[in-house]
Amino acid sequence: MFGSLTPGGKCNLSAPLFQPCGWFGAGRYEVDGYVYNAVEEPEILITGKWNESMQYQSCNLEGEPRPGIELKEVWHVADVPKEDKFDYTYFEHKLNSFDTAPRKLLPSDSRLRPDRYALEMGNITKSGAEKEQVGGEATC
Repeated sequence: MFGSLTPGGKCNLSAPLFQPCGWFGAGRYEVDGYVYNAVEEPEILITGKWNESMQYQSCNLEGEPRPGIELKEVWHVADVPKEDKFDYTYFEHKLNSFDTAPRKLLPSDSRLRPDRYALEMGNITKSGAEKEQVGGEATC
């Protein structure tokens, strides 16, 4: 994936690893760093947002991108399924699915809760009533 790296190289994502975000979330989730060769010279610049996608490209000894070299994508977050009312990713659907669940669910498994099932079926009124039954009255 990274071309002609020599043995003994390393990746350092601390330049800085997780950047502090500015006003209104500017810079949030950004990651920058380098892959260094065996003599600790930067060869590859890695950049992106850890919650969206990461890219890489060849760089010069100062760590600047080489001219004419485009960013290549390492990975990106899967799209949300079309018309998903909960805005879940495919991974989240898999986690919550009965199809991928162990054969014997624990009684505390949230997939068995009637309020959750009613919500998934689109019955918000029934879901609210069932949730009240499960949780009892809320007190402040």
